[in-house]
Parts: sequence; C-alpha cells; structure tokens
Amino acid sequence: MGMMDEAWRDAVRTTPEQRKNMSADFTVGEKEHILKDMKNLTKSYYDALKRIKELTEQVQELKNEVESLKEDKVELRSIRGH
Repeated sequence: MGMMDEAWRDAVRTTPEQRKNMSADFTVGEKEHILKDMKNLTKSYYDALKRIKELTEQVQELKNEVESLKEDKVELRSIRGH
C-alpha cells in the first residue's frame, strides 16, 4: 500500500460518534417523499440523457450535410443575401 493510499484511508476514517452525527432520522412520510423525489430526478436525468443523444445525432447530421454541400462546391450565402 502506498503513502497516498494510507493518507486517503486516514482522511475518510470516522469515529462512531461522527457516524452517528451523519445519520438522519426520517418519518415514513418524509422518506416516501424523498424516494418519490429521487424517482422523479432519476427519470428527468435519463430523459435529459436521451435528449442530449438526440441533439448530438442531429448536430452530426447537420455537420455531414454541411460537408456534403462543401464537397459539391455549393456557394453558401448568408440569410441576408450578401
């Protein structure tokens, strides 16, 4: 075991009193509310991941389209027509 491993172990070592102070007591209603929030947050997280994937794929498709237009030597003009 290296010196850093031992330093890490010392940093995270807790006493029984510290562990007691880190625990929380919840009522049944509070626990259900927290679990419901966690479920909703997890769903939102996965929905966001799906949306990010969709947008990433859309960006890649647009990049491919731009490259295709450049290869065909199509002159791209700005929206203003300059």
